[in-house]
Amino acid sequence: MDQKHTFCIRSRSELQQYLKNIYSSHDKLTETPWIDLSDFEFESDIDDLVPAHYAELYRTIPLCIQNGTLAVAISEDIDQYESLKNIAFITGMHVEVFYANSRDIECSLEKVYPNVEFAGLDGASDEIRNLTDHHQIDDLHKKIHNKPVVRAVRHMLLEAINKNASDIHIRPEETHVDYLLRIDGSMVRRSMLSREHLNAIISRFKILGKMDVSEHRVPQDGGAKIGLGEHVVELRFSVIPTIHGESMVIRLLNSDAQLFELQQLGMQKKDYDVMLKSSHLSTGLVLITGPTGSGKSTTLYALLQEIRKDKGLNIISVEDPVEFHIEGVQQIQINKKIGYTFAKTLRNILRHDPDVIMIGEIRDEETAKMAIECALTGHLVLSTLHSVDTISTITRMLEMGVKPYLLKATLSTLLAQRLTKLNCQACLSDDEGMLASQLSEEKDLAHIHWKSGKGCELCHQTGLKGRNGVYESLKVDAAISHVIKAGVSEEEIFAVAAPQLSENLAYKARSLAEKGLISANEFVRLQIR
Repeated sequence: MDQKHTFCIRSRSELQQYLKNIYSSHDKLTETPWIDLSDFEFESDIDDLVPAHYAELYRTIPLCIQNGTLAVAISEDIDQYESLKNIAFITGMHVEVFYANSRDIECSLEKVYPNVEFAGLDGASDEIRNLTDHHQIDDLHKKIHNKPVVRAVRHMLLEAINKNASDIHIRPEETHVDYLLRIDGSMVRRSMLSREHLNAIISRFKILGKMDVSEHRVPQDGGAKIGLGEHVVELRFSVIPTIHGESMVIRLLNSDAQLFELQQLGMQKKDYDVMLKSSHLSTGLVLITGPTGSGKSTTLYALLQEIRKDKGLNIISVEDPVEFHIEGVQQIQINKKIGYTFAKTLRNILRHDPDVIMIGEIRDEETAKMAIECALTGHLVLSTLHSVDTISTITRMLEMGVKPYLLKATLSTLLAQRLTKLNCQACLSDDEGMLASQLSEEKDLAHIHWKSGKGCELCHQTGLKGRNGVYESLKVDAAISHVIKAGVSEEEIFAVAAPQLSENLAYKARSLAEKGLISANEFVRLQIR
């Protein structure tokens, strides 16, 4: 229980008296009251008020009904508005809410719904595979809420969290369904499921993501914020129809995950110093670049963490999605469905007196021009961009339609990066593959004795364990600004930027290979020129 909350109800009689008081006085507390469920005595038929699967889904415990109002306890970590709106719709009653800690909610689910299994998730995948009903599913609604299906879905989510996976993949094949996790950037197959249960599992996830359960012909996206035990996780769902059925990917954004500080990213001193100085700028454009999955967002949040140490700044971010919630930053979620795009939001932000603006990603010409305009009007702007390295970022911005004179007036700092998969040290051996032999024939790589992981239990047979950031920073000084013009080549820019790039991405990747930390396959995958 959070000790800062002094008002706390501890019994059913106290709860009933509280409800009676607020109805008679028409006055409520300004804060949501807390309830201690550890010794709370529930009525015998209280479980009839809210179906068990909804109680589990919304982490909600029915407490009592008084004067036509349903009192419920809800986990402190859950999105209260969304959960209560759904519970009110399901029950058809006005709902009065009380906070309880997540551990009490877990224990109370077992008390209120003793005949429903909310735990014991180990082996859930086996159980769903071994169901004896092999007929076509006639009633999908019943199947969705079947205990083994509910437990299998919950098992997948818990396993993904416990293994620190970034994504869950449910991938239908002709004869079976693959269940995979993306761990440390690699796809790891966890088990196979029966095809007959694909629709039920996908539909269960669709319910979580507030998607159309009846639609199987077109792609769908969805999102949810859920509580699992002591974890609070935001989920992003993507469903696409394939020739073998619907394929689903669930991205997990763990709110419990610790945000990195800038000094924790493993940058070399030169790169760290450049980025630290950029965090103290009052104007200008700072861009973090690299391919998808290179850790750009992690670096962007770390930079934002450094900036927000100055409590006197008004910091606003525009993101899609908002991956982490940061105290002291006003974070805005893009909503394309209603036309609330990056560019449109940025126009509104300029009237909101910002000092620092963080843009999740520059994806098009309109957003690029708005980012430049924000930097030009005296704001520090941080964003990400898809490009190969620091030099190509300049030409990429010009190709997107940004005027050269505006770019040279605003561009301040560039950071290109990759997130490299490290060899598993427990199964490390000589890399005798064809690719390693080919790389050894190149003059600047001939001295490297290539290593790779063979695969073991520790690394889930992938040969890879852990990841490491590789960075290349570039301060846009007067010499570089001078050569920014229409039609400028990357070679021309490199000629003046070379003194800053003696230890570029390629140099650092070679250094990792020399130490046996990355394989020949990984070296090539990094796409470093």
